[in-house]
Amino acid sequence: MMNLLGFSSRPSVLPSAILLALFALTNPGGVAAAVPQPDAVAVREIAASPVGRYLVRFEEPGLLDYDGGLPGLERTAPTRIPFASRLDVRSPAARAYSAHLAVQRTIHLEQIGRLLGRPVTPAFHYEVTYHGVSLPLSEQEAAAVAALPGIVKVSPVGVQQPLTYRGPTFIGADTIWNGTSVPAYAAATRGQGIRIGIIDTGADSRHPSFANDPACGFDASHPKLVAHDCTVSDGIVCTGTNPAPDAGVGHGMHVASTAAGNVLDATAVPTPILPAGSRLSGVAPCAAVVTYKVCGAGGCFSDSLEAGVQNAVADNVDVANYSIGRTCGYGDPWSDDPDFRGAAAAGVFVAAAAGNTDAGCLDPVGRVTNLGPWVTTVAASTHDIGFIPALSVTGPVAPPAILTEMEVVPGSTTLSALDVGERLASPLRAFAANLRGCTAGSAIPAGYFDGAIAVVQRGDCNFSEKIANAAGAGADLVLVINQVADPFRMDTTGAPAIGAFSITSLETSQALLAFLAAHPEPVLPADAVFVDGFDPKAGTTGRFQPALQRAQQPDVIGNFSLRGPVPPPLGDLAKPDITAPGVGIYAATDPASGDYEWMSGTSMASPHVAGSAALLRAVHPDWSVAEIKSALMTTALTAGHREDGIAPWTPEEVGSGRVDLTRAALAGLTLDETMANYDAANPNGGSIRIHQLNLPSLRNLSCGERCQWTRTVRNRLTRSGTWTVDHAGPAGYALSVEPASFTLAPGASQVLTITATVNDVTVPAEKSFGRLVLHESAGDVPDQQLPIAVRGTEVSVACRDGHCDLRTDQFSSGYSAAGCGASCSMLWANRFSPPPAAFPITLTTLTFLTGSSAYVHAGDRFDFYVYQDDDRDPTNGATLVGSRKGYLIATAGARLRTLVLEQPIVLNGPGDVVIAVTNPVGSGPRPATGELSTFLGRSYAGAYTGEDPVLGSSAVHLQLTPDGVGSAVNWVIRAAGTTASGQRIELGSTAVPVAR
Repeated sequence: MMNLLGFSSRPSVLPSAILLALFALTNPGGVAAAVPQPDAVAVREIAASPVGRYLVRFEEPGLLDYDGGLPGLERTAPTRIPFASRLDVRSPAARAYSAHLAVQRTIHLEQIGRLLGRPVTPAFHYEVTYHGVSLPLSEQEAAAVAALPGIVKVSPVGVQQPLTYRGPTFIGADTIWNGTSVPAYAAATRGQGIRIGIIDTGADSRHPSFANDPACGFDASHPKLVAHDCTVSDGIVCTGTNPAPDAGVGHGMHVASTAAGNVLDATAVPTPILPAGSRLSGVAPCAAVVTYKVCGAGGCFSDSLEAGVQNAVADNVDVANYSIGRTCGYGDPWSDDPDFRGAAAAGVFVAAAAGNTDAGCLDPVGRVTNLGPWVTTVAASTHDIGFIPALSVTGPVAPPAILTEMEVVPGSTTLSALDVGERLASPLRAFAANLRGCTAGSAIPAGYFDGAIAVVQRGDCNFSEKIANAAGAGADLVLVINQVADPFRMDTTGAPAIGAFSITSLETSQALLAFLAAHPEPVLPADAVFVDGFDPKAGTTGRFQPALQRAQQPDVIGNFSLRGPVPPPLGDLAKPDITAPGVGIYAATDPASGDYEWMSGTSMASPHVAGSAALLRAVHPDWSVAEIKSALMTTALTAGHREDGIAPWTPEEVGSGRVDLTRAALAGLTLDETMANYDAANPNGGSIRIHQLNLPSLRNLSCGERCQWTRTVRNRLTRSGTWTVDHAGPAGYALSVEPASFTLAPGASQVLTITATVNDVTVPAEKSFGRLVLHESAGDVPDQQLPIAVRGTEVSVACRDGHCDLRTDQFSSGYSAAGCGASCSMLWANRFSPPPAAFPITLTTLTFLTGSSAYVHAGDRFDFYVYQDDDRDPTNGATLVGSRKGYLIATAGARLRTLVLEQPIVLNGPGDVVIAVTNPVGSGPRPATGELSTFLGRSYAGAYTGEDPVLGSSAVHLQLTPDGVGSAVNWVIRAAGTTASGQRIELGSTAVPVAR
């Protein structure tokens, strides 16, 4: 029997208006039936959708996976993926099964409508890679729909973001175009016959990059570009009517032309800005382009993205590029990526951007996105020639060297260098009476900067004010120079739409001011024509170049490029896979953006790899997707640098290295993998570990004293070959390979067993890198390399048999609940003390126990907060590390509720970890629940005011539960994840106790 035990709140702890109740069940004989059991099924988090739509996946397989078995419905899945057959969505079998799915979909939708009490109309439906719909739902409705029979998953429709002159030749594409880097049996190719799908912001066939080039076999009946609008879809075919990019959203044009744009020179209209004699092209200029517009000015909605991928698979494109991704990375590819998993199964090579930093994600480390092992994830690095906007002083006398080709940086919102255009001999003019150009200074005379480049100095007012005042005096180009030895970035928000650039070097700024002072413009009488019989001497003049070509250090990782390591439980997945040029890439864009544009990002790197894959597919049409990926990775250039240009890069930044087409098509060995094995490697219930996949990399971050990999390689030469295996590193381990040499006939395979054994008494705690090198004895094919990353298991007294357990609850003979009414907010917290060696800890799930339906209602919400505490006392303060707000209770009642965090929370430690649950103000008491065994001194409670509870502040009245709620309760609040060494760690579990 449940008894209500009243108690009074203490004024020093809780405001008097808050009524607390402690609900206690004492049952020495055992836990009552209403009490949730520890093995209750976890409920996956269903977050709020920013657009009010949810993707609902049904249980029936899509066309790609249906292998028969239903009466009268033949198999639609390809019998041998990917080359003996491709998916044919127009076959009689596919049409019949599609009709069957339509019937099943109607049944599902009617069931959902009955549940919600209203009819539901899908915004999209899907039937290629899986069967499902996109539905307008509230968050509470989505949670209810997820519990229906026949529903596999419900997830919010999110908004994602779109993440060349020199690039193709820099990576060696021209050596495949001219046939010097292809096998003797293959012909030179520019990608003829290959179709590249670009899932992005759309493209416009009127641009010369996509015109029908007869030399590549294109004409009106076989066009270079076929464009689809996937903001509307009928399930297989995108049916929107505006496939061109929205004005000012030329991202997809840039990406498509980088992968497969036509060869252009100075005769093209509109004309690109190119050095004399240079040409502009994509990596595979004769490949056909199929674009799928899934993004517009408002972003990229995931239901449109899914429609685009499904359409691309149905169109049987050979290669797909996806320069879109999550902000700040992460995601579970086995759960979140059914489309690209399906695309790979259908024989589509997918190149995907690794992602970029942004204002909300400044640190690129550990943030890489697009994690599926079936896709090729691409980082961004430099090529050997860069373009910069530059200003050179040209007169009236020869300037010092420091004033020639000065790099200038555009403002954050003002016109680009290309929009400004070249200025050959413009006066450079400063107003000495108000050098900084601020409104508070002397007014700049009207017309003072007419026809001139205005020079103003940093300081005293914001940049937009300086630019506006210069523009008011006639300037249409402003140069802001520095006055201190402190580099700066010019925020020009609110400035007029003119050109505005900065020089951050103090030395250069001072030299320019000195030159201006030494060579002022002459001040003449209004009626003067000449002075002493000679023309007046001119003042300082300068040349502005919007795109100065300059040699730069190649193969330097872009500082914005998201990188590994991938967080647990995917830590043995090596991402990114490869890098390609993505810094300062010049390519096509939409007319509103100037037809051509420089862009930087992993979005620009990914199409270099997509184009590379297109060339390899043209050379090797019988190679699988995984084989193409392995050839690109194992032949990549390994030497390069981090963003400082000094420290060597590692596989965490660039995977195998930079794509190198002088070698890739000549690869003698390939590695293949099956979709069945990809599926089996799912960390959530799979039968094999990720490092057991036949991937072109070797990674084990919990190697311990000894770990092992097997890799199967296949001879793709037309002759027998003999290979020897060598290695370099990793530090702390001795590596052995069996066999160390082998001979293979054409088409034959060899299993390699690679063993890493610690070479010291101490297991290395730090990650180390190395490479496995395969060398063919004839010397006419390139060496191939597989990167290695190894870390040993860290030893901790709190860890046993690969598992760490830190308990704060016994969950034994009874439980209690405490909550507050509709007008208050309460906080419940547990404190845990992981060993220092366990950090950094990555939390992947949060769990808590709720009481009966009398106190926990459907529609109630909870917030979770995770803190780090340095002094074992969170009542006096702790540092907030992460939060998850608005967890929705879909079903009332007593049960354990587990949130699977879409973005794990990382605690760097050392110190205590505090997990808190709060109830936002609303209806019902929403109690947290604990158990009544021996109090462990680690559970806290209290009231708080405000948004996010700041522990230790006057707004949070936190005390140990004997003081906070009047009873010594151990809250059932738990978390789980992995330690630095990859061990599973459970905070608050009910497993066998270990030393605390």
